Amino acid sequence: MKMSARHMMKWLVCVVAAVLLSGCPFSGELLVQPGSVSLSINQSTAQISVINAGSGTLSWTARAGQPWLLLRLGEEGSAEAQISGKTVKTDIITLFLDASRLPGTDERLRGTVFITSGGGDEEISVTFEPDRQPRLTIQPVTLHFKSSETKKTIDLTNEGAATLLWQSRVASASPWLSVTPSSGETTAGSAQVLSIAVDRAMLTPAAEPYQGELVFESNGGRQSLAVTVDVGAFSLSPLELDFGLIAAPKTLLASLRTQSPEAVVLTSEIEYGSGNAWLSVTPAALQASRTKPLDLSITANPAGLAPGNYSAVLKLSHVPTGQQEQISLKMEVGKAADFLIDPDEINFGDLNGTATATLTLTNAGDAPFTYQVQKQSPAPWLTISPESAANANPYR
Repeated sequence: MKMSARHMMKWLVCVVAAVLLSGCPFSGELLVQPGSVSLSINQSTAQISVINAGSGTLSWTARAGQPWLLLRLGEEGSAEAQISGKTVKTDIITLFLDASRLPGTDERLRGTVFITSGGGDEEISVTFEPDRQPRLTIQPVTLHFKSSETKKTIDLTNEGAATLLWQSRVASASPWLSVTPSSGETTAGSAQVLSIAVDRAMLTPAAEPYQGELVFESNGGRQSLAVTVDVGAFSLSPLELDFGLIAAPKTLLASLRTQSPEAVVLTSEIEYGSGNAWLSVTPAALQASRTKPLDLSITANPAGLAPGNYSAVLKLSHVPTGQQEQISLKMEVGKAADFLIDPDEINFGDLNGTATATLTLTNAGDAPFTYQVQKQSPAPWLTISPESAANANPYR
């Protein structure tokens, strides 16, 4: 029994010595890095390491001392004003600047993050440096010009806190591009509207869009505007023609224009939705240039067609670029001229003087007509007025 007690005492002495040399295995010790952080609008986050410099598990709580500071543990989840955790080694806290809660001041702000634990307490000093520099932004950063467009606008904004001095530069590969104004000064928090223009006289038809770039340089950064431009071989207007109700040939015009300095040669095709071969187009050779636009004469001829509605599509194509435009065409064919006479007999009876009677001539069709009245036998005592008329539609 004495031997057991002696051995027990030796064992306890060894345990106490080990504890004194290595520290208590169940006590955490708080260490925080860094001790201070600096935030700004451009640098709105920072990381704080919560380190367990002791043994065992360290329980801790972090609290933001100002409403414009938020905390988050790990990579996911929402940022809060206060968070807690446990660690045997290291936890990483992300500190966020909530710019929407900053007080309205241009002065430097100071804040604190408080961390408490069973292994000690720490405070991290936080400094917010207001943005006192100009900052250049443009919106949008890309523009696309369709075939007929020559001007668009963008907004140049100074989102900083000092006057922005800026100038623009056209990339060497896009001399057809320009901006107005090309330079200027923009005060803090304000914006300017810039006009971006394309000189189509410098461009020739192409299957793929032209690509250009405008570069904006300033004391508040650099921005680029990417521009694409469609350069079609030709434009056509109008894209719809209605001949209306007709009973005789009728011609309407369409305008064909191009920005190409060289002659643009087109092919044509007519697709009939109803009827057949009632359209003709002149001239037969379809070509135009910038200095020689072309007017197309499109004629609808209802001859031989039954009354009703007719439609067709005139397609014009430029083979090298693959561009195709079309005009929708329609007409209504009316009934042929058909006239009625009322009455079909006039009896003046016994006369001692002059008498007048009315004869009504009615066009019961849709087409105008020309008429002429002839006496079947000599009758010098009879006069008719008028004896003829043209384009009566209807005539009474």
